[in-house]
Amino acid sequence: MNALIWPTLLLILGFGGPAISAIAIRQSLSVRRQIVLLLACALYGIGPLLLAFGALGLAHALGCHPQTSAISCPNQPWLSDGLSFATVGHWFTMITLPSSVFGGLGLLSSICYRIKNPGSTVMFYRSRRRRLMGGVCAGIAQRIQLPLIVVRIVAVALLMMISVLMIIAYGWAWIAFPREQLGQLRQS
Repeated sequence: MNALIWPTLLLILGFGGPAISAIAIRQSLSVRRQIVLLLACALYGIGPLLLAFGALGLAHALGCHPQTSAISCPNQPWLSDGLSFATVGHWFTMITLPSSVFGGLGLLSSICYRIKNPGSTVMFYRSRRRRLMGGVCAGIAQRIQLPLIVVRIVAVALLMMISVLMIIAYGWAWIAFPREQLGQLRQS
């Protein structure tokens, strides 16, 4: 049971920023609400650092003594474990910071698109007709008007170079962007 807690926690922390970005894109939120989500995404990224520094400040204010790997509170021994865990929380920043940067980039691109095209709702749709998996590459090819094979070759090359990041990016795009509607006419 305990072996499943850490991978689940790391997965949730790793996809937090992209999930915030996917909400904004999928729901076609206004620019003002997307800016609020961008601030929430930034706070999400630095949250573990704030928690660790806050715990150290609280430990100092309560007269606790930092040891090598824990905090000792002579007056309140029940507080030692909680403060010790909070002070090592800064290690989660290694996961939340890249996640929030990735989510922030998605939000920034969505904000720029909404400012440039105020009446439109979605930046692009995943293709139904020319898809292999989720239709992400075909949707990108349709949107930027490149041959589909070029986009797929670039995607495979990026997958070989930065596989984990590319898998996360593809999964995020699969979730964030809707499929094109059945009756919608699109150029192939």
